[in-house]
Amino acid sequence: VAARLQPTMIWVAFILWIIVEPSMLKKYMNNPVQAIGIVASLIACVYFAGRLKKCHISRDVFLKISPAVIGFGVNMVLAKYALDRSDLHGGVFAYMVVQSVAAIPVLIIAEQYTARANKNTDRPGLFDINWRACFKPCIVLALLWIFHMIAKNYANSFAENPAYVAALILTAPVFIALYYKLVKHQENSDVSSGFGVVLSTIILTIFTLS
Repeated sequence: VAARLQPTMIWVAFILWIIVEPSMLKKYMNNPVQAIGIVASLIACVYFAGRLKKCHISRDVFLKISPAVIGFGVNMVLAKYALDRSDLHGGVFAYMVVQSVAAIPVLIIAEQYTARANKNTDRPGLFDINWRACFKPCIVLALLWIFHMIAKNYANSFAENPAYVAALILTAPVFIALYYKLVKHQENSDVSSGFGVVLSTIILTIFTLS
């Protein structure tokens, strides 16, 4: 459910980028086909989002992840803004260092706060974790993250709008749905409306690339 709702962050990034780079709006308005396609995709997104509100599972998940959706959208715009104003290769790798330095302490604080807020006594404390057992999977995840971030940062450097890169990354719901089909996992949420949100963001990306 969360994966199908995450593409809404593309709209956040798209709108904020137009505010940051107003010339983009003029460019779209000078092309009626693009303008109509963008408006149509926005209407479709609103329609499917409205249908999701009727599904209590999707509605509850959306309310919980909306701060993260907004945060990711803002982050994409800030990343694109920074990468556009830095040396191509230096910006890509410097961004990763700054992100890690900023994110790691925030994540540690957030994790500890969440554990206490939920009064989860079974959750191990930061210094109670079996770090030896975590070491190998952490190395694998770190390598995957590094590869992912290098590719994404270079893509952001070359893309005209950060929403394009996000649209590619957020095809994850399609692959999750295929996996569910393979393992015959039954979902109880409004799947069709969720994919409607995904489809509307894909339409947005197609028209802005035209």
